[in-house]
Amino acid sequence: MNNLKYFLKIFIFWLIYFFVNRLFFIANYFEAFSQVSNDNISLLLSGLALQIAFQVLVNIGVSINLLPTKGTILPLISYGGSSFIATSAMMGMILLYSRTSYGRML
Repeated sequence: MNNLKYFLKIFIFWLIYFFVNRLFFIANYFEAFSQVSNDNISLLLSGLALQIAFQVLVNIGVSINLLPTKGTILPLISYGGSSFIATSAMMGMILLYSRTSYGRML
């Protein structure tokens, strides 16, 4: 049963890594191939990806006792009312700009 917990943790962190990697891909794709020449949107998407990555890294650091305990949650996994609303708003912005980039779905 203990081994199953470790595999589940590794799987969740792998999914979050894939998700953040995909966010950076969307930001770079928007900057390179968008019909709108606006670097601010690419910076916004990169900043949102960095915010999610930072929350995940702080959560990992706390769980392996490298960092002191903070109140951050694991985005889209842990329970938190206002944090979930903020993360959902970030995901909405990411989806909005990923759909408008070059008229294609990513």
